[in-house]
Amino acid sequence: MPPRVPARSRRRKDRPARGRPLRLSPSLGTKSELSRICVDSAPIGVIMTDSQGRIVLANAQAEKLFGFSKREMRGRKIESLMPKRYRRGHGDLRDDYMRAPTARATGAGRDLFGLRKNGSEFPVEVGLNPVRTRDGLFIIASVIDISSRKAAEEALRDNAAMLRRAHELARLGTIVRDFLDPTRDRWSEEMRRIAGIEPDSPPPSQKDFVERFIVPEDRDLFNAVSDQSYRDGLPFDIEFRLRRADGALRYVRYTAEMIRDRRNKVARMLGAAQDVTERRALQKRLADSRVLSAIGEMVAVVAHEIRNPLNAILMAARAIAREHLPASDRAQVSSILLNESERLNRTLSDFLQLGRPREPRMQTGDLNAVAREVLAAVKADVSLAGRTLIEEDLSADLPLIPFDPDLMRQVLWNLVSNAFQALQGAGTLKIRTEARHGEAAIHIIDSGPGIPPDIREKIFTPFFTTKTKGTGLGLPISRNIVMAHGGELLVESEPGRGTKFTVVLPLSAAPALPAPA
Repeated sequence: MPPRVPARSRRRKDRPARGRPLRLSPSLGTKSELSRICVDSAPIGVIMTDSQGRIVLANAQAEKLFGFSKREMRGRKIESLMPKRYRRGHGDLRDDYMRAPTARATGAGRDLFGLRKNGSEFPVEVGLNPVRTRDGLFIIASVIDISSRKAAEEALRDNAAMLRRAHELARLGTIVRDFLDPTRDRWSEEMRRIAGIEPDSPPPSQKDFVERFIVPEDRDLFNAVSDQSYRDGLPFDIEFRLRRADGALRYVRYTAEMIRDRRNKVARMLGAAQDVTERRALQKRLADSRVLSAIGEMVAVVAHEIRNPLNAILMAARAIAREHLPASDRAQVSSILLNESERLNRTLSDFLQLGRPREPRMQTGDLNAVAREVLAAVKADVSLAGRTLIEEDLSADLPLIPFDPDLMRQVLWNLVSNAFQALQGAGTLKIRTEARHGEAAIHIIDSGPGIPPDIREKIFTPFFTTKTKGTGLGLPISRNIVMAHGGELLVESEPGRGTKFTVVLPLSAAPALPAPA
């Protein structure tokens, strides 16, 4: 029996020694055969030519690319696989290459195309590699069909062109700020047009942009909003006035989002700026026309509202003028005179505010504080509040926002007092505030009888009212005030299920439009 060889020794014997070449299995044949197998199975086209440009070898992928068999390609000039426009002068280029052959790509700076047997063309990428043998110098050309890549590049170019055009139509410019490397800041062509700077000029830094382009009155607000956004890593949305390089004044809406790196640190900012000058001017003209139209339509109503208290005042004045008017009647007539005078003054004041509203005096403040003030004043009026249950749900996360405290106090007072009148001293009134994306909202919700749909459509119409007392101007004035702040006044109501009014205000101020010339 032969001696037993340990398993460890057998493994060493089976494994080739270090530094020794691995012998090929007989089934794989010679090295030459293995090389041919590798070349033929390569996923790219491989063509070998002699120094005269005649094809001496082609692999299977080259057959698929050009549609010729290996036998058909062998002996052909390499130029036969090119479109005719590339053939002229190719011999000179080959001669230049053969004088100092190196491994390199060919056709640098220009598009190359291959020619199939059926006459169709396809874009290619070609690499050249010289090989010296005993039979002379040969050139191996690797050929890659880049049709898919070219199609993708073309699609990207088309999409980029369409996106640029869409930005131009929307007057939307983009800014990329790189906080780690300011030299990588980028401005789009449309952003340069908005600011009025030359297309090839370098983009200004954040500091230069603020000092050179943003009007002085809006710089502090812009800096405060952008600094807070950088600290918190949150997006922001702001409108400001921009002074172009040519001196023209434009109104710009700027939205930006912070981008974090792998360490969750704010690294870049992507901003989008839109020129909204014409849109704001159109909105103002539309708002003015609506006010004028409402005033024209309500002239008859105004005359009626004024005539009634005037008639009462006139009758009371005549009664007082009588010499023998009893003292008891004199007190009653004096009361009528006072009440109707106050009613007339209130009607005229509301009418003037509707037709000639004052511009909001914006300052950064706490909307929750204004809501608390209004609720405190309402609670103190027992005749108005009655037994109503009042609930407060004021968001602790509500940021400070720009608004006119006096005008906003007037809006909330109108809405809250309307809710109390609808509740008639019984039910629930809830005030809730919240911060949403780019805006703050305050909700006034009552559990009253609700508003029928046919009436709900008219509540913002001047002088429309369902009350026995009142001018019907409170809600239209409130809506105008909110719109002057760049916000919205919304209403939701269903008969028997209460009413909710919502005041929506932007978190950043929209600059007031200049008065028309």
